[in-house]
Amino acid sequence: KAMRKFNLTVTSSQRNPEIEKLILTRDKHLKDLAQKNAQHFAKRNLPSPEDGSLGPYTNDIRSGYEALQAEMLQKLQPATHFPESSMDADHLKEKDKQLDVEIKKREDLNKNEEYEMGQYRPTSIRGRLQLALFVTIVLTVGETIFNAISFSVFGENLLFSLLLSFAISIAVLTLAHFGAFLIKAAKTSWQRWGITIATLVVASGLFSALAVFRSNYLAYHNVYISPFYFFLFNLFFFLVAGLISVLLLPTWQDIKDNMHKLKLEKDIKKRKSEVDSFKEQKANLKKIVLDNTKVRLRDAYYATYQIGYINKLYRETLEQFKTCNLSYRTDGQVPQCFNDSTSDLHKPEYDFLLENPVEK
Repeated sequence: KAMRKFNLTVTSSQRNPEIEKLILTRDKHLKDLAQKNAQHFAKRNLPSPEDGSLGPYTNDIRSGYEALQAEMLQKLQPATHFPESSMDADHLKEKDKQLDVEIKKREDLNKNEEYEMGQYRPTSIRGRLQLALFVTIVLTVGETIFNAISFSVFGENLLFSLLLSFAISIAVLTLAHFGAFLIKAAKTSWQRWGITIATLVVASGLFSALAVFRSNYLAYHNVYISPFYFFLFNLFFFLVAGLISVLLLPTWQDIKDNMHKLKLEKDIKKRKSEVDSFKEQKANLKKIVLDNTKVRLRDAYYATYQIGYINKLYRETLEQFKTCNLSYRTDGQVPQCFNDSTSDLHKPEYDFLLENPVEK
């Protein structure tokens, strides 16, 4: 299987005290063994000066360091990181696609509903309703106070006068607004005129009856006021309230459309919030995968670094073997194999191996 190499520059502060202690302990043992073997062979002036291979005398040293490499890799298991990274990357792509689908779905819905809303601004109708409400409250308060004063003149207590006056005011304003809504809902000008005249007739009849009742009630208490004044007063408030409704208040259809578009606006805002949340999830997922990948690369780099470091220790041990052997030889000869360059350990062909600065 071909070895996959990544020529990366990785700055790693990754440390594994257990692995580093293992390497130092095993290196000391192998160096002691190398000195012992060097002295043992030197007593017989081995390797011989003509010997061209150092291998037969240092194979146990070499196998010891290669076993150390294998044990270190077995403990770190760096080769498992890249399948995990690949799984993370696949998961990220799948989740990213799902989020993109959700984002596009909401953005498309928002585009359609924004087109449906057009130039609608909820503040326009809201402002009209608020202004109409304010004027209506002013009229209600004014008419209630006036009626309360007229009722209290003939001896009724203030609370009863206020309640009775408020009831009359509410009735007048309700009739005015209801009539205005009917007028604005009319399809043709004939219908509008017919509804207007019918509303005025009904209102005039009610106001006339109410005016006569109030005038007779006052006359019973020896207070004589023409019912015409009460009629004009109620009609005035009725016409003002009706005019306000016609000019300011929206139609039933406008209110229904406004409620629909308010819902659209609320839905659009909700989807925009969801889109922002999905985009944030995408960014967070990418960051998590990137951070995990960095950790795995550091782990792989650390393992690769230790492989190079073990190889460096092996070369040092071989040099110590040569030096010790020469110092204990009695023939004063330098074996031919001592002049050859030291061969490196067999490098494990794992897919995680990176370019190792220790070997440079």
